[in-house]
Amino acid sequence: MSDLNKDDIPTSAEPAENLKRNPHSLKAGPKSFNASRTPHHWRPRLTNLRRAYAKNHQITTCDKRTARIRRVKCDEKKPACHRCTSTGRKCDGYALMQKINPRDVAHGRMLLPPVSAINSQALLPVEERRALRYFRSVISPRLSSARDGYFWTHLVMQLSESEAVVKHTILSISSLFESSEGKNVAPYTERFALQHYTSAIQRLKTIHSEPLVLLVCILFICVEYLLANNKIALQHCQHGLAIMEKCSNPWARRYLMPVFRRMTAVPMLFGPEDIESESMPALTYMIPTKFYCMEDAQYMMDDIFNRVVRLCHMRHRGVVFDMTEEYNTVGTHLQTWQTLFEKLEVDTTSLLYQAQERSLFMRLKLSYLELCADFRYAEHMGTFRQVLQLASWQSQRSTKQSSFELAYTPMLFFTIIKCPDLSIRLPALRLMKQLGSPTEGICENLQMLTTSREIIQKEHGVEIVDIES
Repeated sequence: MSDLNKDDIPTSAEPAENLKRNPHSLKAGPKSFNASRTPHHWRPRLTNLRRAYAKNHQITTCDKRTARIRRVKCDEKKPACHRCTSTGRKCDGYALMQKINPRDVAHGRMLLPPVSAINSQALLPVEERRALRYFRSVISPRLSSARDGYFWTHLVMQLSESEAVVKHTILSISSLFESSEGKNVAPYTERFALQHYTSAIQRLKTIHSEPLVLLVCILFICVEYLLANNKIALQHCQHGLAIMEKCSNPWARRYLMPVFRRMTAVPMLFGPEDIESESMPALTYMIPTKFYCMEDAQYMMDDIFNRVVRLCHMRHRGVVFDMTEEYNTVGTHLQTWQTLFEKLEVDTTSLLYQAQERSLFMRLKLSYLELCADFRYAEHMGTFRQVLQLASWQSQRSTKQSSFELAYTPMLFFTIIKCPDLSIRLPALRLMKQLGSPTEGICENLQMLTTSREIIQKEHGVEIVDIES
């Protein structure tokens, strides 16, 4: 008995040979006790309950599995535990270093840590990275309006990552735009812009996707505007309209057609006089039965104003056409627009809504003014004052915007041309400078300011030294 362990001695009064093992006891001893047997040390066996618990609650230290298998404490060395490798044991490693079954990855059952992709722009030359950054941070927000913010800030930038022709074109736009702002730029800026514009033209010849061709056409028009090549910009516009008219792609008609429709009026208003406006394709527009948002009202006004501008240009060139029928059509569309706009349910207290409403009503007033059969503009001074008031309200809330589309400046220019009253012309001239921008497509602010000043000085016999005064 002296050689026996104290724990091996049964405490029950029952004879040892009748002792039975309790399966739920963690210290269950041998089935029978025999004093003649050689004493030995035994380890308690885990029950099924303990095995299940240990299986589902593996001992881990920093995701180290050798501790469970070899009962060796992990020393957290990487890539393998030093205590395992120094003693000849096979280290199971950390969880993230385990071999991954390709089948699990293919079926999406393995969760892998995110791997940051290499930015493609990081591989570009310094000049190109700078130009792209300038376009993204400065130009695209200024070109964006409330309707086409997605086009300039997202769509164009996303396609520049995958389409080289788009990247080359926006590099050219960025360089030319920065130069037009009058900033100190490198002397090779213009050469840099022309090189990328040439590369874009060469790549465009191999593209067969109509939506991509139309998008690049819009960018090409912007480049030619910045280069002051108005006739070439007009050619791009005509070609784009011809393709857009026949294009049935839903994506192109949703995102690109509104841009083309707004750009159509610009060359007819301020481009060369030899433009054959009657030969320019007119994009079809289905009049809605209800305006669900401000964009619906703006799209319909774009179509109406384009019709009005086309009529003005054709009449100025002496083109023979059925003027009465076209005027009646435009007048009916204007009345329909007013009716639908009055039923539009929007937040009228929104500053964005108020700015959009002023721009719409400026075009509405000028459209009605142009439809006057007698063309006696002196009898419509109230309409001119309303246009001037709408522009004055906008000048108090907005800053200069650069746009390749029709903005406030052309409408004020139209007011100065048509209105014979000096008290309206001078404020309109000041607002042109305030709301205009150095680059506004063919409608270059400086050119319109100069022309407006000459008209006022010639017809009223005054000398304008400072527009602000």
